[in-house]
Amino acid sequence: MDVVQPHRRLEVPEVEVPVRGVADIVDIVNAVRSQGCAKSPAVEQPLRARAQLEEAARRVAHGDGLEAATSESRYRARKSASIHIRTTHGDNRVAQILARRFCKIVADKGLQEIGVFRRGDETWMVLAMPLSPPEAEDASAAGQRVLELVNEARLQGRRCGRRKFVSVAPLQDERHAARPAGELPPRVVAAEPDEPPAEDDGLPE
Repeated sequence: MDVVQPHRRLEVPEVEVPVRGVADIVDIVNAVRSQGCAKSPAVEQPLRARAQLEEAARRVAHGDGLEAATSESRYRARKSASIHIRTTHGDNRVAQILARRFCKIVADKGLQEIGVFRRGDETWMVLAMPLSPPEAEDASAAGQRVLELVNEARLQGRRCGRRKFVSVAPLQDERHAARPAGELPPRVVAAEPDEPPAEDDGLPE
């Protein structure tokens, strides 16, 4: 039986849900995502299921916070969101609740991966954007900028407490420094000293 709470009735969009014996929640989320909902346009890129996020969803279901759950599941997220739904009216109703209450999360283009955990009439979902390492060119540019800032500081004499430090020669990027033929680059460059679930509350059949 669904828990009914007083609320201002809103129009619930019709959502086409994949028909199957045991509906796949990931497919349901992607169906809502691909059709758009509320004021959010459709998103062509479907969410990808990730085992680590399934573990994160399981941990959230057992009381962990979202950040702790993703961390303990060894998932590095740039950003993440969780959804908790309770309903006894099946997966079609899950789709309606997603479209009505969680459209902003489901239709977020930045969220790319998903994990789901189900227990009885409750479903937990964790959606996330993975923290990807920078591209090689970006990493090189960032490293060069750090080197420039360090050398700016080295060229300026400064005082720390009673100690006075004179300016020193700039560091070189060992990747580009000239070396005699056959000499290997040095290995080390020395340095100077949770909310309640969204419950099915009487949405129209």
